[in-house]
Amino acid sequence: MSEVITPIAIAIGILVIISVRQVNQYQRGVKFMLGKFINTAEPSWRLVIPIIQSMIKIDMRTKAVDVPLQEAITSQSGAGSRKFLERRVTARANYHAECCR
Repeated sequence: MSEVITPIAIAIGILVIISVRQVNQYQRGVKFMLGKFINTAEPSWRLVIPIIQSMIKIDMRTKAVDVPLQEAITSQSGAGSRKFLERRVTARANYHAECCR
């Protein structure tokens, strides 16, 4: 009798070990069943049925990102920017005047 119970107990133990997932305090888990959203998982130990269910962990920590400086054209950019815009507007007007004759 113990020869039958031992392999079954080992299989159940392995199934439980691969089913347990830990969600840390700075994470949230998103649980799916057959690819469809079920619910979100708060920090704790969670059971996920292998093959049928899956869970991904989302990091909720704030991350600092360096953003490179960008030059913007504003009304306060100076005469150089204004001249560029005036040339562009006159070029567009000339194009429309020539093509619509």
